Amino acid sequence: MHDGDKKAVEIQEGKVTIRPSGNNQSWVVNADLDDRCTAEVDFNVPGKPSPPPVPLEMKLWQLSENILRVFGSHLDACTTGDSLERLGGNTVHAEQLATRLAPNLALGQKVDLSSTAQFVSDDGTETWTGDGFRATDGDFGTAFFFGLGCAETQVEPNPWLRVDLGREVPVAVVRILTRSDSVDTGLGPLDIRLGNEILTWRENLVCAEAVMLDRLQQPNIFNCLASGRYLWLVLRVSGTMVAPLSVCEVEVTPKGPSGNRHILQTAGGMWPLQLQGVALDPHDRIRIVADTVLCGLEGSATMHDAVLALTAPMGQRAHGDFRSETWENIQVNRMGIYKVCWCGGDGDCSADEHFSMHVATLIINGIMLTVVGDGRVPNRTIDMVETRQHLENLRQQQASTVQHIITGGFPNPCTTFYSQCLTLALVFLGFASPWLRGVRRQSASELCVFSA
Repeated sequence: MHDGDKKAVEIQEGKVTIRPSGNNQSWVVNADLDDRCTAEVDFNVPGKPSPPPVPLEMKLWQLSENILRVFGSHLDACTTGDSLERLGGNTVHAEQLATRLAPNLALGQKVDLSSTAQFVSDDGTETWTGDGFRATDGDFGTAFFFGLGCAETQVEPNPWLRVDLGREVPVAVVRILTRSDSVDTGLGPLDIRLGNEILTWRENLVCAEAVMLDRLQQPNIFNCLASGRYLWLVLRVSGTMVAPLSVCEVEVTPKGPSGNRHILQTAGGMWPLQLQGVALDPHDRIRIVADTVLCGLEGSATMHDAVLALTAPMGQRAHGDFRSETWENIQVNRMGIYKVCWCGGDGDCSADEHFSMHVATLIINGIMLTVVGDGRVPNRTIDMVETRQHLENLRQQQASTVQHIITGGFPNPCTTFYSQCLTLALVFLGFASPWLRGVRRQSASELCVFSA
């Protein structure tokens, strides 16, 4: 999906239309709607399409055990066709959702050919065509006349195949399967190009030049460390060497971290962040941002102020290689949910749009605090005091019964109350125990514990 004004998820007249980012197709399925305009689609039912291979943002939907639940229409009526609630309004732009790359960028994508081959059986009862979609249909068969077939051009000079990846994406590897039911052992010379030029293959970056596709050892694998929207395969033949271009399947593996990690950490603690993927580079950069920020849009290049500035992962990774990279000593000082946005090393990583990949979700909890008493009734009350002035006011109220640890003393068994006051630069879980109901979350405060 490239047209930015298309809705990503639309409910209308009992149907749900899903248009995943990065794909030129949509899923239209019947769904029951409740009074809150919530639609549920069970993909386990025979005849339903498969769930979208490119995830939409979780704020729009939840997918569990192949059941899709879509929530939260702006309007009461479900028949208006308005898209679901999103931070930017009713309309969700394609680039807002394309923050995670599929493992195969070419799967299901639109394919154009310089021409299309067609064969008719001798008795005229059967026809086979080398339509372009057969090169990205997910079928790895390499026979033209059996199974789902292959994409193939007519016999012509310099035949080409072009895959539209939906938008400019960072690419690492291209895998190609060609026909195995052919008399020759290879197909070539073949040029592989990647770029944003749709009209001519010559204006795009060369990933491989004059290579041969082996029909016996497949898939044929080529490194292609570049970014672009259009992948071109061009068979460089002319004159008496003209031949058709046959492609049974093409796979495109993205550069960068794979998947989306979910990381659970404690506020104030230091921890490493490790990413794994393909074609990782010392020039890669990450930013930790609020969960409301969409990677690649406004705010993606700015580190969240809850990240300790002294050790914030602003620069290059601490260590890594082609397939993994690690940033050390990360510290987030406030509870919450955060995103990690990633920028590939082929850019300057200075603008929001460079950090377009959502590679991890951080769940930062507060510390668990256990308070023990002297055998009477400990842990009766716990509270957070925002400033020392508030603490002094509290001390004055309990002046006749409080003995302070800061003076070197310990609780006197003869007193009715005692206090322990600790200055903390962390946040605490307000739901760790029923008696913590008075706790307020603060980034830096003093904790006072009272026991009777």
